[in-house]
Amino acid sequence: MGNTGPSFPSDYSIEGLEWLATQDTNETPENRPGFMAWWDYGFWAIDIGEHPTVADNFQFGYQIAGNFIASQSEHEAMALLLCRLIEPEVNRDSESFSDELRAELLLYLSEDNVTELETIISNPDDYIPKKADGSDQDVHHKNAAIRAGKPILMELDKSPVADLIWEIEQPTGNSIRYFGADTRMMPYSADNTGILYAPVTLADYDIDDFVEIQAVLSDGQTVPFDEAIELLEGNPDLQVSSQSLVYKENFLNSMFFRAFIGWAAPDIDREIEDGIPGISGSLAQDN
Repeated sequence: MGNTGPSFPSDYSIEGLEWLATQDTNETPENRPGFMAWWDYGFWAIDIGEHPTVADNFQFGYQIAGNFIASQSEHEAMALLLCRLIEPEVNRDSESFSDELRAELLLYLSEDNVTELETIISNPDDYIPKKADGSDQDVHHKNAAIRAGKPILMELDKSPVADLIWEIEQPTGNSIRYFGADTRMMPYSADNTGILYAPVTLADYDIDDFVEIQAVLSDGQTVPFDEAIELLEGNPDLQVSSQSLVYKENFLNSMFFRAFIGWAAPDIDREIEDGIPGISGSLAQDN
């Protein structure tokens, strides 16, 4: 899997995509490994990068792309790749995999698990979580299917997931091997939060669980805005002096962050407030 780093596409530089076009040239463009990024760059990957794209500007595939960007571990990200590879292989009339593909899956998964995956893929609306009154939550049916299918695949350890990905690639001829981490998604500050909210929100996650703009008060406290309102109402001398962007563990563990930056304070046994190298906190001067 490749990572184009912060140069893609800070000013719509095409260098990374031109490099992509030089890869896998033994295959015709439509048969090359897929490229994963946010949907904004899908047509660029096809036209300039000469590779298939997982998500495109028609917003096809944005659910799996958003889930991948927000994923919390290599294990989860690999399971999501496997989800995408097997999803088109279920016949929607018979609601089943082909005999060949089913046989491959049964080398790694139980009969019950394979059957459940077929059911999830064929009937995603049935997996939308419910509200207390029995109505559907505001979750896209494709995200619901991803949420239902992913835990089944994550019952396998990383190594078997990787092996199964390879086994699925052989009969289908499909693979996903590139990932573009885009600087426009990076939330750098309270005044420049980037567009990470788009893939996170459209994957039906809460962006506040990843990053949050909080109020810096005149007494030195940094608190969420709803808490700040209560404090201000109770103390007329208190004021909001500025805003601060707070990075949370879900952001630091996300596939986007791991690909784009790589590490942060908790990875070297320091407090999360110590920040991100080159970006924030006491680690801002580290590169």
